Amino acid sequence: MQARRSTLISAAAVLAVCVLANAGPAHACACCSNTGQRMVDTKLIDDFAAGILADLKFAPAAHLYTGEADVETLGGIATKSTDFRLAVTKAPGSWAFQFEDSAGGGKLNFALPKVITRFEVDPREPTPEPGTGPVLYKEWRLTAPAVGSGMFKGATGGDQRATLILHGRGNSCTDASQFDAWTLVLHGSKATNTLFGSLSAP
Repeated sequence: MQARRSTLISAAAVLAVCVLANAGPAHACACCSNTGQRMVDTKLIDDFAAGILADLKFAPAAHLYTGEADVETLGGIATKSTDFRLAVTKAPGSWAFQFEDSAGGGKLNFALPKVITRFEVDPREPTPEPGTGPVLYKEWRLTAPAVGSGMFKGATGGDQRATLILHGRGNSCTDASQFDAWTLVLHGSKATNTLFGSLSAP
């Protein structure tokens, strides 16, 4: 009986050592990414996503994408500028984007939608891996009706929508510090206009 008790105690000790030995790597790899990983997910904004959105900080500059066109020939936005001073004011349920230039600029009111689309993919770029897998490219996308004033009067209203895209890179665990850029697309039957800028470290 004594020998059996000793055997059981020894087995339990070995099991405990194995569990402790594996606890560190298992915890560390909770955020690991994998080659070929891809995820597209649309769901209600939960507390986790809302917390990250609240932590985002917009750098005080924004730009209008024109491609090969002249800014004067663009439809929608009425401006002669491509560079703006930006201030974003967050309120519960909505964000206000104030764009200013020498002509005055304009304001976009963005009512936060109920759902968010999250996209993550291994870009399979020849970049060094940090030991926890490839660095994923990430986008968070939010779409809402486009409501604006000033230079945005011709690019908002009616069936026009605003899609805010947050760009980032990181592992499988996401936080606000991984996002470093944004794009805001106004789209609908009137016109399509794209504004973009950077995010500051939270």
